[in-house]
Amino acid sequence: MTGKELKAKLQAGEAVFGTMIGQTRSPNVVQMLKAVGMDFLLLDTEHGPFNMESVSTLSRTARGAGIPLIVRVPGHTSDYVSRTLDIGADGIMAPQVHTAEQAAQVIRWAKYQPVGQRGLALGGPASDYQAHGSAEEIMRDRNEDTFIIIQIESRQAVANLEGICAVPGIDVLLIGPMDFSASHGKPGQFEDPEIVREMVKVVEAGKQHGVASGIHVPTVELCRAWRDRGMTFLTCTSEAGMIMTEGARIVQAFRSDERPA
Repeated sequence: MTGKELKAKLQAGEAVFGTMIGQTRSPNVVQMLKAVGMDFLLLDTEHGPFNMESVSTLSRTARGAGIPLIVRVPGHTSDYVSRTLDIGADGIMAPQVHTAEQAAQVIRWAKYQPVGQRGLALGGPASDYQAHGSAEEIMRDRNEDTFIIIQIESRQAVANLEGICAVPGIDVLLIGPMDFSASHGKPGQFEDPEIVREMVKVVEAGKQHGVASGIHVPTVELCRAWRDRGMTFLTCTSEAGMIMTEGARIVQAFRSDERPA
């Protein structure tokens, strides 16, 4: 699947399911997660140990494996947004977007003119080194293909949802539930009735503006719950979470069958 195909699924109202890479810099993890059936991958450079070289390596591997890789960038400036796309990511996820102005800044550096102001670098990894057609055609195609996720993580963002949703070019409004719940004074209480009501506002605003909504949660059960509430971009746990959860289960299973000396 490509980033463009991922967009098409969401625009058709289909749910897609993926996970986050938060710690592992080996490109093998991309191929493993593709092999188990993930629809997309998020790469966390906001909290993770990745530099631009590892972003480039993982992006190139994802392109070869046929799975969209979307990078959560540390900030909204051109050196994060534009450069991440230039080195091969299918899209970016912008954290801590609280206002329409911040959302517009993300689009400014993610899209070429006339939509944005991203600098031109048309023949590199983002085009698989094959920049065919006129500059205008390439810019138009890239603007259509580039996948943009805006994270909704605060009371302020909820208050500004109408303005944020009205910014052209956003594909997904994604709730970061830990920061979101902390902003409401209830950190980690993802199923608290007040938190759920506030999150549902994001789903409803997205539907009104034709923008998909999503969430990153630690369990499949929470993903299913939010799918049932109307979200279509579902992200569950991370590669580190999978290793630790399954590792703990295996250790516990072994030790539960230990025999006394």
